[in-house]
Amino acid sequence: MNILRHYTDAIFYHYADFKGRASRSAYWFFGLVYLVLAIAATLVDILVLGNLGAIMQGSWLTLVNAYCLVTLLPALAISTRRMHDIGQSGWLQLVYIVPTLALMLALYFIISVRFDDLVYLLVFVVIVFFAFIAGAIAFTVLAAMDSQKGRNQYGPNPKESGEAA
Repeated sequence: MNILRHYTDAIFYHYADFKGRASRSAYWFFGLVYLVLAIAATLVDILVLGNLGAIMQGSWLTLVNAYCLVTLLPALAISTRRMHDIGQSGWLQLVYIVPTLALMLALYFIISVRFDDLVYLLVFVVIVFFAFIAGAIAFTVLAAMDSQKGRNQYGPNPKESGEAA
């Protein structure tokens, strides 16, 4: 199966499908195409808005933000199915999602709000950043693991059943 097929299957046929299993190739090829399209959308935003500073100064109506919002459910769904493929719960995504949201919130406050004393906020950002890195590494290691052989509680092995996702 080609690379784009994994992406289109996840977007069109498994948009919010949190049941079943996804193979390593389906997960990683989806992620590759997702990243390439997000970079392309960012470059279009930079060309249209003039520079990266316009994006960073609070312009939420950008192509990359719209793309990320539209593809949020398929990304969460394929990650859940990938965890199911190794016999784990999809809730393991919280290992990197919670620190990511906390880091985004903290960075928003640093950028948009003026504080007299930023020391506490910066310490929080550093702690959350390391939690994010640890969570991302842990999730990446899990996502790189081989499928559980045979059928598990989430369904048949996609490699053995001939399914791609």
